[in-house]
Amino acid sequence: MAEQCHPKLGPSEMKAAWKYQKICRMKDQTISNWLGVSVAESERLEGLPPAAIFGHTEPERKRVPMESIHAGIEYRHETIRRIIADVGFVPTTRRLAAMLQAEGIVGNHVTVAKDLKVLGIRKSRVEMPDTETLFFCMQSAEQGSPQAPEPAP
Repeated sequence: MAEQCHPKLGPSEMKAAWKYQKICRMKDQTISNWLGVSVAESERLEGLPPAAIFGHTEPERKRVPMESIHAGIEYRHETIRRIIADVGFVPTTRRLAAMLQAEGIVGNHVTVAKDLKVLGIRKSRVEMPDTETLFFCMQSAEQGSPQAPEPAP
């Protein structure tokens, strides 16, 4: 494939390309620098800026402070504890993630599962049914009645 390039790549450039074949993500600026993309070429190519040798560099992204990240995690943990206390049992991780998202907290079921492990909270295998269904089942067992409850208006 390197032999199809015009101008052809030299041996050291081909070796460098093989060295980085396992990289999944790479900045556009890095690719432009390797290829020596000029300003004129950059205007014709989508997404590739000119190489740094032509005076172009990508602006540095601001890093999020670790204190902010830890504060967000702690807030998510507090919210998980509060939700569990409010409902009286440990919901499934997917349902708990949906409850967190409803409160504006980012996280999926995998994040919630890890949080529960960190907090030392064991997940319940079976969710508790709502109180109306539970009450009906208890009444049915006492009376021997197999009828379902009527839906609330």
